Amino acid sequence: MKSVIEQFTPFATPIFTIQYGDQKIIKSHTKLKDKALSLEKEDDGRTISNEGGFQSNEFTMKDTLAHDFFHDILPVIHQYTSVFQLAYNHDTMLNNLWYNVNRKNNFNYAHTHGGSNYSGIYYLSVPENSGKLVFNNPDTMIKNLTFYGQPMKTFNEYNSTQFNVIPKEKLLVLFPSHIEHYVEPNKSDEPRISIAFNIIIQKEKL
Repeated sequence: MKSVIEQFTPFATPIFTIQYGDQKIIKSHTKLKDKALSLEKEDDGRTISNEGGFQSNEFTMKDTLAHDFFHDILPVIHQYTSVFQLAYNHDTMLNNLWYNVNRKNNFNYAHTHGGSNYSGIYYLSVPENSGKLVFNNPDTMIKNLTFYGQPMKTFNEYNSTQFNVIPKEKLLVLFPSHIEHYVEPNKSDEPRISIAFNIIIQKEKL
């Protein structure tokens, strides 16, 4: 009998990017952008992972704009949830939502989103050279194999230490909440504006 080698990749990390086009799927896009800038003027916001910039307090489904935005993206949310092949009836719920305005040299430190199943970012305004969204590989073995920053020959799905997303206006990004990520400094003179949110999955009550 010949030796048989099998290769498996059992623990994939699903990251979705959805680039909305000119069609008005996100009907509240302009209102959301205006609200972010209005909130920035009204108060200092809060400091969580942000270095400089503005991060608003949290909103829930009780807020009209948050409610409308969630329902606009719900078909994609359901598509993302479907990859997990849940065998029970469940409710997909918006846990919270907040606005981000990063001006020149503002950025976000590496962080995760606790208390939720997966998270998302929707970009309302993205000037050129305003920084990438960077996900860190949670696999500590990969970090150890880099030997203090020494590069791999080529990067692939097995050895990549990071995964970069280049933000664009009307881009939606969905990812597991436990994945560490950060936002590079905005080097533009214009603000990068986005919404961040968390989703929870609950078993449907009988």
